Amino acid sequence: MKISEIAKLLPRLGSFDRDIESWAEEFNRVMELSDIDDPRKMFAWAKECVPGRLKGVIEDLKEEDEEAEMIIYPSITDIKTAIEKFLDITPQEKCFNLKSLKIQKGESIKDFNWRYGKLYGSLT
Repeated sequence: MKISEIAKLLPRLGSFDRDIESWAEEFNRVMELSDIDDPRKMFAWAKECVPGRLKGVIEDLKEEDEEAEMIIYPSITDIKTAIEKFLDITPQEKCFNLKSLKIQKGESIKDFNWRYGKLYGSLT
């Protein structure tokens, strides 16, 4: 896939978006569709999806191993957790998001139930 095609598919996390769980799920889906499994590339694409202040949060997760002379990149789960912590997303807010979840236009009931189950599982 071309870079411009991937960029069009990427889910953007706007300044006021707080549904990090859905963003992470959609991001993983796009990475799988694009056949991107290199942690360095996923890290770079994750930074492209977020506004300025969150880019710094993601960048801070990168670790340098001086002994092995390599860089360790965070997983999408680590990135999601850091964003939730930075935005101070509480379990109550996650519960509210779950309560207000609606079937999207063109979405099947099976897909909605799967999405609901993923959000419900993330409450803990």
